[in-house]
Amino acid sequence: MRFVHILVGSADPRSVNGVNKVVHWLAATQKEMGLESEVWALKPNRAPVTHEHIYPIQVFSTTKSRFLLSGELRQALNSLPSNTWVQLHSVYIPELTSIAKVLKNRGISYGVTTHGGYLSLYADQSRSLRIKKAIFAALWENWMLRNAAMIHVIGATEIEDLESRAPGQKMVIIPNGYEPKQLEVDPSPRSEATPPAIMFCGRHEIKQKGLDLLLRGFAEYRKNGGTLNLVLISGGKDNAYLRDLAEHLGIADHVSWPGVLPVNELRSTLRTAAAFVHTSRFDVLPTACLEAAALGLPLFVSEETNFAEYLEPRKAGWICRPNQPKSIAETMFAIEKTSPTERIAMGERAQRMIDEELRWDLICQKLSHVAEKCMSGAA
Repeated sequence: MRFVHILVGSADPRSVNGVNKVVHWLAATQKEMGLESEVWALKPNRAPVTHEHIYPIQVFSTTKSRFLLSGELRQALNSLPSNTWVQLHSVYIPELTSIAKVLKNRGISYGVTTHGGYLSLYADQSRSLRIKKAIFAALWENWMLRNAAMIHVIGATEIEDLESRAPGQKMVIIPNGYEPKQLEVDPSPRSEATPPAIMFCGRHEIKQKGLDLLLRGFAEYRKNGGTLNLVLISGGKDNAYLRDLAEHLGIADHVSWPGVLPVNELRSTLRTAAAFVHTSRFDVLPTACLEAAALGLPLFVSEETNFAEYLEPRKAGWICRPNQPKSIAETMFAIEKTSPTERIAMGERAQRMIDEELRWDLICQKLSHVAEKCMSGAA
């Protein structure tokens, strides 16, 4: 069986775009497992790929219309062997449905990984944008979903919406993974900073990451006697607004903003955290949380991150329900009341969670098994 992963992007694992990271690790791990796997990258003007990779990458130009495929890409699709499985990555991308139509005509099996892309629709502030996306999906993209051999979802929060877009379609939950071998970490036991802090690292983006909820919850927590600090690493388009919000809430003295840190400094800083936090409004196993768990940190996350089913059986973190400031404050008090020794132990359990459930080779085995069943007609 031959795997071809197709995305708009370059599958660069250094990208802030999680789709690129996921495609890179899927293809790289499949190659390491001895599978035939490659990436087709759709890019304007065929911009070159610059990251290191062990899998073949073919770069194809996108067209001005976005609904039409270049002659070179169409020729490549028509040359695919019949034993190829094509995985299309992401949504709201016109080219992918055009590709799906060619594959369908040729009898080539394909799957779609949505990467939580439809979840963002419900947080868009613009009514006109929601309407445009709904029209695009109804007239174009839903065809791709309904004719796929399967739809790969990363978290259960995606399923209800997808069932309305593609009724009766086969859906498979396979989580994102992490490769612990990426980490070059000090092997000494982890210890917390003094005073201890809850840390976030990722895009400073309010709509998805819920950082306004986090700050408001932290303000309520400090107002009621909480003593933990908050660290928001990295940056993004909403950084200035969030800093102003922290001033307005009277918590600026207890929130620090280290900015973007070099990789080694970032990891050594994170290893001093009492917990790693993501209060996302919508998400699907964010890669920042996977890396934090691999570093041995307990996770403090909203249910919308889709981590609950992994963390709760292992007692490897805290799930905030509902994802509102009051519950966030209550969860922070629960973290503070947990002893540092137990927080360290929870982080060790989170680390085992990655190693035993969420390694990329385990994820690739699941994807290969599903693809084989679909192609054999046994699904």
